[in-house]
Amino acid sequence: MIQRCPHCSLDFQLYGSPADGEHCKNCGLSILTKSTRAQAGADSLALGRFFVNLKTLLFHPTQFFSENAELLVQDGNLISALTFAVLVQWFAAFFNFIWKLLIGTAVEDSVNDLVKMAEVMVDTGDGGGSTLLGFRHQAMNLFFGGSSVILSPFLTIFQIAASGIVLFIALKLFVRDQPDRKISYATTLKILSYGTAPYVFCLIPGIGMLVAYIYSFFVILIGFREVFKTTSGRATLVLIFPGLLLLAFIFILVVLAVGMGLSILKVFL
Repeated sequence: MIQRCPHCSLDFQLYGSPADGEHCKNCGLSILTKSTRAQAGADSLALGRFFVNLKTLLFHPTQFFSENAELLVQDGNLISALTFAVLVQWFAAFFNFIWKLLIGTAVEDSVNDLVKMAEVMVDTGDGGGSTLLGFRHQAMNLFFGGSSVILSPFLTIFQIAASGIVLFIALKLFVRDQPDRKISYATTLKILSYGTAPYVFCLIPGIGMLVAYIYSFFVILIGFREVFKTTSGRATLVLIFPGLLLLAFIFILVVLAVGMGLSILKVFL
């Protein structure tokens, strides 16, 4: 039984505890037990609400993560989050394939027209062989381009799992655990999964992927901030941590290469 109102902290032992779903006598807001809140949260993240969640993540990401924070840090619902990411990324991969196919075909047609003009001018006499090679080239492009759509679910899960490891380490380094918001690898994966929502912008030809990548960065940043009760600065530091590691690795390689080069020069000089 709830001892105090979660909204105004009214002591129910003194004023009487309302039943689950009733309203507080002081603030008038609905009182839900932990189990009821968990069930409501599970319903809100259900696959059936895919488009509602997608819309909220795109236009009100702070609202989505703040309202579902308690559910995201609990066990379970990881499959729902990963399914959300798989669907979004499959959608993105499909449209990336379509735009690449259309744009690539248009460019290739222009190049082929120029080649044909050149062949006529120099009278190469090339006939069926070039046509057959062109057909083979188109078929190979279609096959390997379409495979990216087919493999998209597996690549999505692998990418989220791999990124989650590095970001989970960064969260442990730069963000403190809260009593009710423990940082876990599973929660990190859930936030990354819902952070893929902006990739639906890949339906926009040309700039869609760039817009999706930048917007996804900010959605995940908001997710870390709201779910783990941290600051925007720390959440940003967590997200750029993989890039900092890469730069540090490159710097070490450069230093080692320069050191080896100087050592070799000393030997010959």
